[in-house]
Amino acid sequence: MNVHVKETTILPLEDAPEFKKLVSQVRNELVEKFAWSAQHDGIVYRQDPLKAPPMKDATFNRISRSAHSFLYINKKGKKDRWYESFEDVLSALDDPDSDFGFVMAEAVEFLPGQSELSKDGLGRLVLNLWRAPPWQIIADAEPPQPLLIHLAYLFDGDQQAVDHILDFMAHLLQRPEERVNHAILLTSEAKGIGKSTLGTIVRRLVGQRNSRVAQSKDLKSSFDGWLVGQLIIQVDEIYEYGNWDLANKLKPIITEPTVSVNIKYGPEMEVQNFARLLMFSNHEAPIDLEEGDRRYFVFNSKAQPKDTLYYEELNAYIDSKEGMNAIYTFLMKRDLSRFKPFAPPPLTEAKKAIIKASGSPLKHYIAEVVANGHLMRELRREFTLDELVRQLTKEGYGQQVKNTKELGMALKAAGVTQGRRGSGERRVRVYILPEPVEPMASIEDAEF
Repeated sequence: MNVHVKETTILPLEDAPEFKKLVSQVRNELVEKFAWSAQHDGIVYRQDPLKAPPMKDATFNRISRSAHSFLYINKKGKKDRWYESFEDVLSALDDPDSDFGFVMAEAVEFLPGQSELSKDGLGRLVLNLWRAPPWQIIADAEPPQPLLIHLAYLFDGDQQAVDHILDFMAHLLQRPEERVNHAILLTSEAKGIGKSTLGTIVRRLVGQRNSRVAQSKDLKSSFDGWLVGQLIIQVDEIYEYGNWDLANKLKPIITEPTVSVNIKYGPEMEVQNFARLLMFSNHEAPIDLEEGDRRYFVFNSKAQPKDTLYYEELNAYIDSKEGMNAIYTFLMKRDLSRFKPFAPPPLTEAKKAIIKASGSPLKHYIAEVVANGHLMRELRREFTLDELVRQLTKEGYGQQVKNTKELGMALKAAGVTQGRRGSGERRVRVYILPEPVEPMASIEDAEF
């Protein structure tokens, strides 16, 4: 509130009833809008504390004076502007009489199912990022047929897959504070079948405040604040085949109860991790998975796009309060006694195909060029690491050879051994190709 006063307006006198009323209004605005966080050593926006840098005294004073103040006549008879300064707000820590309800939190946390101001496991008063979704359980709600029809369509009528997705969704709502140790990956060759619509439904169910859409660039960024305060992270059009660095980065995000995050407007911090990944792609093998993987439920849909009317009716249903309440009711009443959030998800044919297709591209390439003699021709039988890196960079593997551990494993798997060349201080480490077991193919015949 910033009262703009005309010259003819009668200003309230200091300590008069009207003055006290305006003070109360301004303070209520501040209480609703801001909070102080010891973790951030500053004042943050209460509804979205990670949205902007924490405010110190000068910044907060400017905002308070410009947007939350009013003019009055002070006790000296002069016109003045009243506002709460940074120092005034923090004085409540020392003087209970000046406490007007401004939130003084020790930290910012994401505690699903708990109130905005809660105690964490350490007994700290925390500003909770989680907000309850706006939906209600309706006693006589009909089953959400548009959702059930869409799931049957996306998952090719596979009832086991549909049941797993429904359990996954119901668990999000019934037990938001309990982790699920796997991500969902839905792929399809066809575009426009409504994969992202499923993501929209799930995000709306848990509340827009508790979910977000991320891109591959977000997953690869050094700033991973996108992970904080989320129950669901929807990743559209992921395609990172061959990127084992990302595959390894996602492992703790999917399974670990706490993760270290680096946010733009705050310190690097350890946070509780409740995020579930919901990933979509138009590639059958968009990421790499290891043999024995327990972190992904994968389904490759054969669905083809339906007519426009189908999607219009589905979107109208999920855009309505009645439709979302019906879905919410159905899932909140779903029996989860058979759902095991920490157990490996069902193994599908689509997942087996990704595991078979996965593997380090560098590993496959080195195995091939060692076997067909290409490296022998280009580098001779013995070569240094620098010589190899230059050669592989020239052939398009510059990014992969930066990972020396992966490079070493690839060489070892291809039968390349290590030795020393030279004498004294001039001795250098070299890599030695295995003896060819059959005549070397020409480079024109080699398949890369």
